[in-house]
Amino acid sequence: MQFLGYVSDTDHVRLLNACDLVAIPSRNEPFGLVLTEAWSAERCVVATEVGGLAENIDNFRNGIKVPVRPDSIAWGGSATSSTTRPTCRGSGKPARGR
Repeated sequence: MQFLGYVSDTDHVRLLNACDLVAIPSRNEPFGLVLTEAWSAERCVVATEVGGLAENIDNFRNGIKVPVRPDSIAWGGSATSSTTRPTCRGSGKPARGR
């Protein structure tokens, strides 16, 4: 992980499109602009089950909701590549129609 600080809008879009997964480990999130940005880029989202994130994500349909615990995001990330769980690839597509 690397903290980049400020990035331009152009670089932000380029970096978002380069991601396989967007993790949102918030403890409090009233709406979740990052969620809509990830869906716009058709990226898989693993987010804690709080506020607007919990209300907008249909679990394993357009993202993965996990409890607010340190190990939860890691579990959610591993669930996206597991053969025993539904894949998260393209999970932003159903969300774009919302």
